[in-house]
Amino acid sequence: MNEQLNPPNPFSETPSSQGAADELRVAAGENAKHAKDAAVEKADTLKDVVSSRAAALREGAGETAINLKGVAGEQWQDTCLKAKELQASLEDSVRANPTKAVLTAAAAGFIAGLILRR
Repeated sequence: MNEQLNPPNPFSETPSSQGAADELRVAAGENAKHAKDAAVEKADTLKDVVSSRAAALREGAGETAINLKGVAGEQWQDTCLKAKELQASLEDSVRANPTKAVLTAAAAGFIAGLILRR
């Protein structure tokens, strides 16, 4: 009758501490393996994404360099043309007014000498 009043508690039995520790080690090892596998997979995915983006940037940079080279060439040609036009204009101006050109050049040289002397 005493057994009926106090039935056995199934939770009162404690597993051995060694068995519990072994189970925890196994579970921890499995969790670590899953975490490692997930990290490796994410690293591979990231590597692929970075590689593809780097390739796209290289391609875009090459195209930009070609475009800039073309624009720079056009600008250089325009600058050369303007320099030749300026030279022709100055030659015409000197031929039309030689005295004025010599005095202007002397004054510019004198001022440049004063500035450089200080």
